[in-house]
Formats: sequence, C-alpha cells, structure tokens
Amino acid sequence: MQKVVAHVNEFNKNLKLLVRELHKRFPNDPTVFRIKQRIMTAIDIEPLFVLKIVGPYLYNYREQIFSLNDDDKSEDFFLENSYDSEIKASINEKKAELVTYLIPKVKECIKLLEPSEKKEYKQLVINLLDEYIEYLGLSLNS
Repeated sequence: MQKVVAHVNEFNKNLKLLVRELHKRFPNDPTVFRIKQRIMTAIDIEPLFVLKIVGPYLYNYREQIFSLNDDDKSEDFFLENSYDSEIKASINEKKAELVTYLIPKVKECIKLLEPSEKKEYKQLVINLLDEYIEYLGLSLNS
C-alpha cells in the first residue's frame, strides 16, 4: 500500500508542477487560475481523484508520450491534435468547455518554451505516465 501511495504522490507532484507553470505563463487569465486552483484543491482533498481522471488519458497516448524525444517532430502529434473525440466523449459539458479552453493555452505555452525547458516538461509528462502505470500495476496486484 505504501508503494501505491508513493506513486500517487509523485504523480500529483508532477501534475502540480505542470499546472503551476501554466499559471505562471498566463498569470492574468482567470480561467487558467481557476483550473489551477481546482486541480490543487482536488489533489489536496482526494489525491486519487485527479490521477483516476488524468491517468487514463495519458495511458491512451502512451505510445506517443514514450516516443517523445529531443526533436520537435515527436511533439507535433500533440500540438496538431485537436482532441475532439476525447472532448466529445466527455459526459460533463462544463469539463469539456474547460478542456476546450485549456488545450490551446497548453499548446501556446509549449511553443514558447526554450528547448531545455521543453525537454524538462516532456520528461515530466513521461514521468506522469510512468507513475500512472506503476499505480495501475500495484492496484491490480493488491
């Protein structure tokens, strides 16, 4: 059980880093601020909640995430994808609206990053996926 908790905590730590960075890039955007606050609060109240929502999306893109490397071509998939099917699959219209608003902001943020920063954030996303997979493996074996 301690190993599961460790993976959940590491996942949430990395996710917090990402949303803080997004807010740092768009400090005057009230929607970005609200999203950051919602994620931080959800993690603080129920650490598994966010992992169980974000993790499956990461897992769906595991091949593309694990193929991320130092060239810009590996990130093209994420920047060019509209994620329409995932958004349309959302049963919660409010969440879909927030995601539709957030995706271009994330893409804009990625485009503004220096190569060294991009490398760090690519590694953060890979780490998120790794932690989710470890969580899944331990959860299934419990």
